Amino acid sequence: LDQLFPSGPVEETVRGGRDCLRIPGLPAQHLKASPAARWITVDAGTGVLLAVDNGDGCGELVDVSYPDVLPADAFMWDSDRFGTPRRPDPWRPTGVVDEGETDAGTGMPTERQEEPVAEPAAPSWSERTPSADEVRRTGELADEAAGPVELPGHARVWRHPDGGYIVLDESEDDERRVLVYRLGYVADDSGKSDVRWVEEATSWDPMFVYVIGDRIFSLSDDTLTLRDADLGVVRRYREPASRFWLTVVGPWFGAFEYRPMTDDDEWWEEDNRPGTFRLFDPESDGAELDVVLEVPVASSEVTAQWVDGELWLSEAGGVTVFRKFV
Repeated sequence: LDQLFPSGPVEETVRGGRDCLRIPGLPAQHLKASPAARWITVDAGTGVLLAVDNGDGCGELVDVSYPDVLPADAFMWDSDRFGTPRRPDPWRPTGVVDEGETDAGTGMPTERQEEPVAEPAAPSWSERTPSADEVRRTGELADEAAGPVELPGHARVWRHPDGGYIVLDESEDDERRVLVYRLGYVADDSGKSDVRWVEEATSWDPMFVYVIGDRIFSLSDDTLTLRDADLGVVRRYREPASRFWLTVVGPWFGAFEYRPMTDDDEWWEEDNRPGTFRLFDPESDGAELDVVLEVPVASSEVTAQWVDGELWLSEAGGVTVFRKFV
């Protein structure tokens, strides 16, 4: 569940006369499963799971009783590991108008009517070939680029957009044969403060962290997670591309992908097969990141740079520059 929920803002609602939280989840990945988003509804006061909608159907608990006093050990939260729990801020969906708060008889939320929302203008890109002097100067800028961030005692470190550092420690659990990750941050730039650990997770695959402007992402088990400044989960997306190709290109995610498989036997024998380079929007609202640019490329030996508001794609055949406009 923690890899699928939440996939977006949490909605406050009322069920059976009690305050509840309706939490969206990513659609199922199975080829025959419904593409509809999943939801769970939990009681805000006790955390009791009241309803589940898996996209193909739903189920809910009925005749749930709530004791006046819950034993202290009914629910436990390790604040040292996970920080202070926070209730989400009230949220209302864009372009939706309520007909009423709740039904007086059932306490259930009333139906809502959708208002038409104008589609934003699709971005366009112009293409050009740079001059030899531009290529030379851009190569010099790449050579002067800063190397990886270093913090004594930690191997994988990124600059936090608000100052300080993001830290990802990796270890192995030999008994379960999984990787164990601890994600945290150092609040000041001196690097002398203790790491504030936010999350511990296990995975069969490597975990990655990406920083794009003021947005922080982690990638694990085919799920890309957007995090807030304290590394708390904001929303989740499907992995947009293979983790071994996904990179940060200026204000975008970028990735090379091989072309779809064919019946051509020679396709498998090529060392550098052709494919596509894509840019993905890190501010996408859906379950997957939106593709903002798609460029056919001759092989995986392609590099991408973001230079003065332009995408520079370098291949063996030369350099092509793309500038975005609306």
